[in-house]
Amino acid sequence: MSNKNIALLPYQHRVFIELKELTRKRDDLLAFFDTPTFKGMENQDQNLLTIQLSIMDSYIRILEVRIERFYKLNSKED
Repeated sequence: MSNKNIALLPYQHRVFIELKELTRKRDDLLAFFDTPTFKGMENQDQNLLTIQLSIMDSYIRILEVRIERFYKLNSKED
């Protein structure tokens, strides 16, 4: 999701940064799943990381919806 040249309030800008950082962390975790370290972990630890990934995906979606709302709210103000 890109910044479509709208004027952002400081908290809105922080949401974009949060989304970018969280997406990077999520991608890193997903890549970790293909490593020998992950494959050598106990099942319970693998399951916990899989749950963590799912929660991160949900969190990313929430941030994306919030950002979509920024665009809608800012376009109404124009």
